[in-house]
Amino acid sequence: MLLMIQMMTQCRLSFHLLLCITPKFRKKIQVVMAYLFKNSNNKDGVRVWDKKHFCLYCHEGYTNITKHYFGPHKNETEVQRILSYPVKSEERRLGLLKLRNSGDYHHNTDVLKTGSGIFVTWTRNEDNKLSPEDYLPCEDCLGFFLKSNLWRHRRVCSLRKNDTHMKHLRSEANLLLPASVDVCDALQKKVIGHMKADKVTQVVRNDATIIRLGEKLFQKHGHLPHLFVYVSQKMRELGRFLLSAREVDTDINSLADVLKPEKFPTVLKSTRHLCGYSCSENKFSNPSLALKIGHLLKKCAMIQKANALMTEDTSLGSKSDAFLSLCEMEWTDSVSGMALQTLSTAKMNKGQLLPLTEDIKKVQEYLKEKSSNLTESLKKTFTKETWNTLNQVTLARLVLFNRRRGGEAERITLKDYQERQKSGSCLKDIEESLSPMEKALCSTFERVEIRGKRGRIVPVLLTTTLQKSIECLMKYRDAAGVHVDNKYVFPRSSFDSLNPIRSADCLRRFGREAKLTVPENLTSTQLRKHVATVSQVLNLTKNDLENIAGFLGHDIAVHRSFYRLPQETLQVARMGRLLTAFDNGDVARYSGKSIEEIQVDEDLELDDQPEGGDELLHGIELEQSESSDNDMENHPLDANPNPLKRSNQTEGSCSAKRSKSAKESSLSERSHHSTRKGQIKLNKSQEECLRQVFQENVKLRKELKRNECDKAIAAHSCLKKLEWKKIKNTIHNWITREKIKTKIMMKGQEK
Repeated sequence: MLLMIQMMTQCRLSFHLLLCITPKFRKKIQVVMAYLFKNSNNKDGVRVWDKKHFCLYCHEGYTNITKHYFGPHKNETEVQRILSYPVKSEERRLGLLKLRNSGDYHHNTDVLKTGSGIFVTWTRNEDNKLSPEDYLPCEDCLGFFLKSNLWRHRRVCSLRKNDTHMKHLRSEANLLLPASVDVCDALQKKVIGHMKADKVTQVVRNDATIIRLGEKLFQKHGHLPHLFVYVSQKMRELGRFLLSAREVDTDINSLADVLKPEKFPTVLKSTRHLCGYSCSENKFSNPSLALKIGHLLKKCAMIQKANALMTEDTSLGSKSDAFLSLCEMEWTDSVSGMALQTLSTAKMNKGQLLPLTEDIKKVQEYLKEKSSNLTESLKKTFTKETWNTLNQVTLARLVLFNRRRGGEAERITLKDYQERQKSGSCLKDIEESLSPMEKALCSTFERVEIRGKRGRIVPVLLTTTLQKSIECLMKYRDAAGVHVDNKYVFPRSSFDSLNPIRSADCLRRFGREAKLTVPENLTSTQLRKHVATVSQVLNLTKNDLENIAGFLGHDIAVHRSFYRLPQETLQVARMGRLLTAFDNGDVARYSGKSIEEIQVDEDLELDDQPEGGDELLHGIELEQSESSDNDMENHPLDANPNPLKRSNQTEGSCSAKRSKSAKESSLSERSHHSTRKGQIKLNKSQEECLRQVFQENVKLRKELKRNECDKAIAAHSCLKKLEWKKIKNTIHNWITREKIKTKIMMKGQEK
């Protein structure tokens, strides 16, 4: 047989010729070929049995570990169980395999802890190009395999259990490696066990200071599963910093070596190196990471100081205090100041990308129609695909209607929904003080309270259609395959997941399907900014602003700082008026008036006055005087016991009537004058078209330009007969009317 194999090798025949040989004979040939050609375990063509396995009981290495177990350790419980199986049986083979790998595993963990000794792997590493860091143990058989080949072994592992899944193999295998620091089980399983298996994770698992920081964060956020990633992220940021510090200074082994005053220059250099600092341009490529590292290092220094106080180590405590003092004095000038400058420079000349009103309206109509169709289809015949789509549509509609953060809306639990405040549950005293419309809304909406950002309790309003969709989803949860322990209203229905679906994915999907103009702006963050920013146009009272801020789930100071009208719009609109008035030299005639009352045409054609502007102003003033007359009628003179006040009111009413008649005559003269000039009057269709096209301009008080008017004329046939100035002046008059109405409302509120 050996002669035949040598002849085949010399003639370089294809191995496919062996297929004609019987399977039993081919197996013998393959074994012999392995002996001949596998040089890693052979010497001069002879197999060398020199690989040592280590005993689980006496921790010594033997080339024939089976003979050793059946000799000195034959009285051990596990060895007795193996000996009870028949010779050459599968159970006996697997028992010996697990016992052999267990001894090697305990030996390898000691080698990793001490950093010295023979590291035993499943296959030999003759070229010594690999290190122990490149190997991970199998969870089932405890043998050490290459990271890249671990998934291949798990598929064919003899000791693999039936319920073993193939997800997160490296992360779970990392949990079997020894750590130099004791870690609590919850942090180990829920945070560190799900980290990516790389050098950063290895640094994190073996650094005492980083582990203590992780435990602190886990104690604070451990009851919220969605914040496990946040804890992992902060620990990995410190791990990346420590790796960078080791590159800068080879004497550094742990994070505790960095938190010393004499190592502060190394800290600055390592941070700049990690965050991509450019000396020539004086900016960071990753400025946000530089800011985060500064906060984390201060927390670690405080943890080290607390440890020094508990152990009464005055030297360590003084060094921690000195490091914190250096951070307070030097970190702003050396790192955070330049990082903030980089961030502010990157935001220059970038407009605020708010979703278009037309896009919001379009996607709402699309989701409404889709929701009704899916609900009817689900009632007729159940399909999992229909249920999943309705689940996503309902969540998207909920986020759109409430302008809620996506993560908050998707994490509504069944318990929160069942304990919701149902319609008509308000107190009678409060209900009687509401307007008829507000009473109707209270009887329609239902309110669910959920946890918001920073632990705030924020409400979610449910319309009737949303309630019906949610009830339909809950009815078919079991049929859709939702896990019994999934506690969310919008759950995932695949892979026995215990998590909810992601609202960001839902909005992105339906934004594309609805064919929006700018679908990338349809996010929960931009929707919240849209409602909070556009609401500023209404000139709400302080109490109303606090209600909006509370509903959106942030403080009123945050609302005023980050949700005001776009700064570029204010600067162009307000300061543009003032500077143009100065430039024209007629600022004196606006003495005692506000900036909004300065009438300056944006095209600087001051000789082209808008048509009917004075008429509109006098008409609004006339309405104001009429409202004052009505107030006088509602409060008769007899109700005022003071005769002096009564006489003043009588004189005021007479003067108001005189001014009313004068304004009526003036208004009729102006209207007669405008008719005499032969100006074109808008018909009903033209007026409706202009209101629909330029409704956003009227809301935002934004005057039109000529190119916008020309585009509207070209796009709508009913506007063909109008000149661009007519359209521009009409919108200007509508804006002026809204401004005057707003002033009247504000004066009424002040009274």
